Amino acid sequence: MLAAAPYREPDVYRPSNDLVGGLSQLQKTSDKAVRPLDRYINTLRDNSGRSTGIDYSAIRPRQVLVIGSLGQLMDDLDDQRSEPNDEMLSAFELFRRAIPEIEILTFDELYMRACFIVKD
Repeated sequence: MLAAAPYREPDVYRPSNDLVGGLSQLQKTSDKAVRPLDRYINTLRDNSGRSTGIDYSAIRPRQVLVIGSLGQLMDDLDDQRSEPNDEMLSAFELFRRAIPEIEILTFDELYMRACFIVKD
């Protein structure tokens, strides 16, 4: 989900090609799904009934991208131990919070959510 090597600076990690490609594919698929729903697009009209030239839609599909695992954001210390790479965790959090229209989750996070739902 992040490129393996830092980008220019030792503490800057960029999104991987898979992450950027997944986002692009998700946006395109969502756009294609909404296109046939043009009957749900309304025109805003003034008090006299004339069009204001503003169209709006109440349909906005929820978009979720599931990619990678939290283990990819860890540094292996040896065969038995690993610890979170704070710079990679920070880069991933900053990136996914900058994309408000799409929820980006790792498979681990999705699994934890499912366990929580089933538990209750």
